[in-house]
Amino acid sequence: MAPIALYRDALVAQILAGSTYPTQIVEADRWLRQNSNLKGDQLMAAADKQPWDPSVKALTQFPSVLDNMSKNLSWTSSLGDAYFNVPQDVMNAVQSMRAKAQAAGNLKSTPQQTVTTEGQTIVIQPANPTVVYVPTYSPAVVYGAPVPAYPGYSGWDVAAASMISFGVGMMVGAAIRDRHTVGDGIVGAAAGMAAA
Repeated sequence: MAPIALYRDALVAQILAGSTYPTQIVEADRWLRQNSNLKGDQLMAAADKQPWDPSVKALTQFPSVLDNMSKNLSWTSSLGDAYFNVPQDVMNAVQSMRAKAQAAGNLKSTPQQTVTTEGQTIVIQPANPTVVYVPTYSPAVVYGAPVPAYPGYSGWDVAAASMISFGVGMMVGAAIRDRHTVGDGIVGAAAGMAAA
């Protein structure tokens, strides 16, 4: 969970659902490369015509995430297996990783995201619901103590510092917001995810 635990809740939900379709992840990544000229609503409309799961279609709005999942297919497949078979354990792992990052001082509200605690649950939401930022961080250092790399994972040390950084925000239209809203709060409400 280390590479994605600090993403906003709805994006984590889409990644978890999409990871149960690893072949579709690879197909979508290749399709996205071939259609790199499509953006925003055009991209969403074209992706909707594909025979993929809705979570995979939603991930086309986040090329770096989709590319990472495709490049690290063994990790993606393992994540999908874990999510399918023991979703509560996956949700607990997300919360555990978030708590470690927060204790290390590396998970806090920023102009890009809002981090709140509801009981024992750490919730990450976008500061502006129309703009999504995908954080960049090194799983090897952001959690305060070294986290061993997943075998064969490409990009474990993506950042030199333990800070979380954000690139350019992606403007999202109503279609993608609605898709992601389905997952909002799911990471926080682990019981709801387990029941889904």
